[in-house]
Amino acid sequence: MALLIISGVWWSWQSLQSNSATATTRPNLPPQPTRPPVQKGAESESEPSAWHPLSAANSSIQTTLEQRLNLTALGAQTAAADLDQAFAKLATLTEKADYSAFLRGMFETVARTSTPDTALAAVRRLEAKDKRGIATLTLLRLWSGSTDEELVTKFGGSIQGFGEAGALGIFLAKKTGSGFTPEMARSMSDEVPGTWQKTEFLTQSAVALAARDPDAALALGDGLTGGAQRHFQRNFAQALAKDDLSSALSWAKAQGENSGELLASLIPKQAETDTDGALRTLAEIKDPRAAARATEQLAASFASKDTAAAMQWMESLQDPEQRKAAERGIQRAAPVGVGISIDASNPLGLQITSLVDNSPASRSGALRQGDLITAIADGNGQWVSAQSIELGRATSLIRGKAGTSVQIQVLPANAAPGTQPRVVTLPREQIFNRRR
Repeated sequence: MALLIISGVWWSWQSLQSNSATATTRPNLPPQPTRPPVQKGAESESEPSAWHPLSAANSSIQTTLEQRLNLTALGAQTAAADLDQAFAKLATLTEKADYSAFLRGMFETVARTSTPDTALAAVRRLEAKDKRGIATLTLLRLWSGSTDEELVTKFGGSIQGFGEAGALGIFLAKKTGSGFTPEMARSMSDEVPGTWQKTEFLTQSAVALAARDPDAALALGDGLTGGAQRHFQRNFAQALAKDDLSSALSWAKAQGENSGELLASLIPKQAETDTDGALRTLAEIKDPRAAARATEQLAASFASKDTAAAMQWMESLQDPEQRKAAERGIQRAAPVGVGISIDASNPLGLQITSLVDNSPASRSGALRQGDLITAIADGNGQWVSAQSIELGRATSLIRGKAGTSVQIQVLPANAAPGTQPRVVTLPREQIFNRRR
């Protein structure tokens, strides 16, 4: 478990997660001194003016913090002079707060003076897991240019998911020119807790390395089996396709029983520029489930460009299961609805981001891009507030069966304060996309 310094106080990573990033904690105070007894007589009228019940505790805390800061500086200076000597000094420190402070200074110097592979080799010299965590977080903080507080906000989720080493590895994998290698990824994966977390770490590392060294990146998946292997291969194929679709397709076809699923994941990318090629790829998929998935994805791609043509293609399919899959894809890209795109990030309602040409929304003349939907009527005619509504819930309320209608309350874009929303009734229709 790693430690961080925030405002001069050592924190464990777990305590940072149980409190907010800006939370503070009170250091454990030493026992407070007993108040001096008041003497009888003339001198009993007042206590000595210098005495305070927390004065000894405050003095002790200040001394402790100064000692920690001195140890951090000593760690940096010793590592700069002789790293082996720094490791020897570290071995003499037994208090966790002491060796944590020294380690921080040590690896601040390592981060500034070493390449990533050399720095990670230094981390591996630490036998204790908590010490490796402290060193790794120090490297991540220095290389990312973060403060202690920013380290929590930027990388908190990554550290929780992949551990300190995994978070650093993902950062290096995505950073251009970091020198991250497959060997480093494989070594750091040993520190990642959990089977699926390790799979995802290796997957993200391979995706980042695919363009530079596809063979070595692919080798990171050696040893994975079942769902973990399929997850790795699917993401690798899509990463490879970004730079070389032809190579990705050729590789996917050679993957035996997994080839159908991999080809299905590549079809949307292929359909962007080569419709006929995507149809040929679909014909090569023999696994029924993979073929259905590919058909749904291909239909969605077609329908987003030309819905009428996609529906004609759907009717030409001979296999009933494939026709059902194509219908699902078409409905995903061109649903029965009113023809608006919405954004749910505004806490005041749903922002209309675009209107589909010749849709009920555009024909009504009552809606404009930027307007705010504040409420939607449900199937019982009850108003459902659109403030902070989940996008999926809002979409399900707006969409429905062709021939029915939906009511929404709308505020014009840039409406003056106090403006009341107006009610707009729109029929639901099959939306037809047609890109020019």
